Amino acid sequence: MRPAFKLFAAAFLLLVTQIVLAGPLITVYKNPTCGCCKKWVEYLQKEGFEVKAVNRDDLAPIKKQAGVPPAMSACHTALVDGYVIEGHVPAQAIRPLSPALSREGRESFLGS
Repeated sequence: MRPAFKLFAAAFLLLVTQIVLAGPLITVYKNPTCGCCKKWVEYLQKEGFEVKAVNRDDLAPIKKQAGVPPAMSACHTALVDGYVIEGHVPAQAIRPLSPALSREGRESFLGS
């Protein structure tokens, strides 16, 4: 094998590994002044999730579009891999929703 191809293959494998380990992006829509929402975002990041926090003064349109019933509405709404997560859901409850989010799913993809 040529050295250039080996270098390309190694770089590609590293890139794919980083993407798989990061998992899908969790987008959290939250009120900019809510401290508990900020802490939940930080918690998810510490748990290894890639999180995009979007500050909105009015979350009602996001919740309506996501299908969140008013009776189940919380202070923030997260969207990940086709799922709607409402409120302070623990990381261990989020991971099983998608193979890309679970450690087991990442390991099986990587062949570990």
